[in-house]
Amino acid sequence: MKRMLILGDSIVKYVDGWRLNKRMKSSVSVRSLSGASSRGLEYHVKGCIVDDTPDSIILHFGTNSLKEKNETAETIADNIVNVAVSVKEDVSEIFV
Repeated sequence: MKRMLILGDSIVKYVDGWRLNKRMKSSVSVRSLSGASSRGLEYHVKGCIVDDTPDSIILHFGTNSLKEKNETAETIADNIVNVAVSVKEDVSEIFV
């Protein structure tokens, strides 16, 4: 059975992992890091990957970073892509 991890800021706390488990016929784990910004994500993402050992991961971050004055959309996107690249060896599929 494939394992999927949905990881994001507070928005993903409303994702019903139990229903997804039934519909997708796979193990879906949902982790919400409320208040998380795109900076410093790598530490949290790697920790969650070690805990859940997923085959696939969906990352949803950036909305909290938009509030910060010194963050541009390009910087936020670059931070998220850098996180995806850094965990590429641990997960077979990454969706950003």
